[in-house]
Amino acid sequence: MQCGNNLKQIGLAMHNYADANKKFAPGNITDGNCCGTLSHITWPISILPYVEQSALSARYDYSLPNEDPANAFARTQRVTVYECPSDMNAGQILVPASGPADSLRPKRQYVTSSYRGMGGV
Repeated sequence: MQCGNNLKQIGLAMHNYADANKKFAPGNITDGNCCGTLSHITWPISILPYVEQSALSARYDYSLPNEDPANAFARTQRVTVYECPSDMNAGQILVPASGPADSLRPKRQYVTSSYRGMGGV
């Protein structure tokens, strides 16, 4: 039931974001082709104010890539609405298996989530 409630909250947040911005939150924004270039805002970051996480949103520097050290705090904070209680990996801080977070030195860590979104075609 908690997973379903989380998805409902995420869906409502997406629609509230769309109402306020006249478009849905981006799946992801990168500086080039997938996986080796820096990434920028994603839907979970975009909707933070709409899931009662305005303080965390304020700590994210929207002018810098996700991988920038200035965004380390926001990258590694748990947001419980993004976690299904039955997901054993939710809330762990890991280095992704691919992408710029894995190729940069030092590697960049992210908190894991139970939910994914479409990031491209």
